[in-house]
Amino acid sequence: MREWVAILLFAAVCGCETVVDLEVPGGYQSQLVVESKFSPDSLWRVEIGRSAPLKDAAMRNELMISDAMVVILGENNFRDTLRQIAHGVYQTAYGYQPERGTVYRIQVNVDGYPQTAASSQAPPLQSDLLKVERFAIDNSSATESYEIRLRLEDRTGKNYYRLVLFQVAPFCRHDEVLGSRRIGDDPSYTRDYSRLTFQSSSPSFRDYIEAVDDPTVPDFENEFWSAYFSDQLFESTTKEFAITFEADAFEAIGPHFMLVLTAFSDDLFVYERSVTLHDLFVGIPNIIQRNPVKVHTNIQNGLGIFAGYTADTYRFDEDGNEWKEDVLGIGGDELEPCKQQ
Repeated sequence: MREWVAILLFAAVCGCETVVDLEVPGGYQSQLVVESKFSPDSLWRVEIGRSAPLKDAAMRNELMISDAMVVILGENNFRDTLRQIAHGVYQTAYGYQPERGTVYRIQVNVDGYPQTAASSQAPPLQSDLLKVERFAIDNSSATESYEIRLRLEDRTGKNYYRLVLFQVAPFCRHDEVLGSRRIGDDPSYTRDYSRLTFQSSSPSFRDYIEAVDDPTVPDFENEFWSAYFSDQLFESTTKEFAITFEADAFEAIGPHFMLVLTAFSDDLFVYERSVTLHDLFVGIPNIIQRNPVKVHTNIQNGLGIFAGYTADTYRFDEDGNEWKEDVLGIGGDELEPCKQQ
């Protein structure tokens, strides 16, 4: 008899949950679920849980595990035993962060389960912001146009990337009591930032992760919320990309932007892609594909993901000058004013 089971993958970075249906013959046996998407910009942090049958309808908190021994191993005899900071959440107690290009191994031990392990790295990444150009401004318009040129030095082997653009922007909301509008943070975006669309003629860019290196997925447009791409067309070379975009102009907050280029480890890219394809199958059933895509895991004797990524972040104003968040007050008090020009 076949039994459908659900495996809850705990997303350490985005905080979302993904339910994966698997067919398990001969009964169901719970497995450890390990999740850590790590980068050099963050402390070591891992979430540990267990899988459960779909019919159990267990809550996420009930699946978290508090008695795990979580060890991170690295080069030059690096070893860090993580401490639990919340139910099922483990973090370094010594402020350790991953280093670019270093291969790390995680080992997790929990009574009643076999030891789980996995290896990955935050890949090396070398890029440069070459140019920021502002186009002529129409005084009657509330937007401004820009062009950016970015240079990427691609490494040997297959590599995967993502490019995302943000603008520092207040979020205006109406106060029913005071009858006025005030500044707040839009919870659907990065704090104090708004994501911008941009245009590019690069043949490598894809708006969706599932379309990367897949000729069966049509390429409709040259406008992107996020540009996912591989080095299929420029492997092991230095490549320049040009993007153009329009930005809002606010009354007293000058244009300030953040461009983020991310390099994925192989396992993380495959994992993110498989999650997207699985969720697409669940949300929009495919009459040709009878079974959902299996969510990728690199965890030995378990489920989940232990994989790294590296991000180069560029903050620049309308003239291409670098700026810092603490100087502008990003992440602190509410930005003001709210009114657009």
